Amino acid sequence: MVRRPGNLPCRRSTLREGTALANHLTPTELADATGMKRREVISRCMQMGVPIFQGRIDKTLFIASLRETEDFEGDNLASAEVAEAS
Repeated sequence: MVRRPGNLPCRRSTLREGTALANHLTPTELADATGMKRREVISRCMQMGVPIFQGRIDKTLFIASLRETEDFEGDNLASAEVAEAS
């Protein structure tokens, strides 16, 4: 643990460069990961209340929100979960 000014603790990442997975994706990247179209991803974010911050969407929050909706096709969700795990 490293101490910053003001005695606030800060943890350094122990992951080597290139091993961390991106969790915040652009609408295009998220569309590719879920098998949806870009506009559909943006539309779903607006419907489900998933924030788009600086052009990026939290993939975990997006997929969790999709699981709660009944009209999302299971095939797309399964492929998104595989992409998330790899």
